[in-house]
Amino acid sequence: MIYLFHKLDRAARPDVNWISVAQFRVFLENHGPYKYLTDYMEDRQGDVITFDGVYENVWENGMEIFKRWQVPFEMFVVMGSIGKDNRWDQAQPLTRFCSGKQLADLESVGGRIEHHSFTHRDLTRLSADEIDHETRNPYDRGFFAYPHGRVNQQIEEIVTKRFIGAVGVNGDDSRFNLKRVYYG
Repeated sequence: MIYLFHKLDRAARPDVNWISVAQFRVFLENHGPYKYLTDYMEDRQGDVITFDGVYENVWENGMEIFKRWQVPFEMFVVMGSIGKDNRWDQAQPLTRFCSGKQLADLESVGGRIEHHSFTHRDLTRLSADEIDHETRNPYDRGFFAYPHGRVNQQIEEIVTKRFIGAVGVNGDDSRFNLKRVYYG
């Protein structure tokens, strides 16, 4: 199963986008084996940990956990927000995203950087040129996470040409619309 996380904090979570350190440890103890998406795609067995946005609190509260547990995890980064905050997400408290250095630190303990667009705008509301820009693959590899989990045929066709797979929220579990679930 592919699990979706956003923020990792010391305190109890205020909504589905947050998970406490204690809850995350319970998750790690009760799931697995853990895989990267590329390995999961071979047999669809095991569990995949994904973080969207990759907030600074994942680095602050997760580094020791990831060092100890040595689990692979995917980091879907909003490229235009590296080192900035989520001011554009008015539904959530203002929170900083990881810096480039923090992302590199997370890579050193098992994280793999993937693409989550440049601005996190809802792709289903954009022009073809804007979708083209948002889905340009900065790594020439890997997976894409649809912003807000929203996708249509036009977007999926573009993503199919640039990535080896994609994740959503209410996906149909096809290679370019893999379903992810929230834990808890």
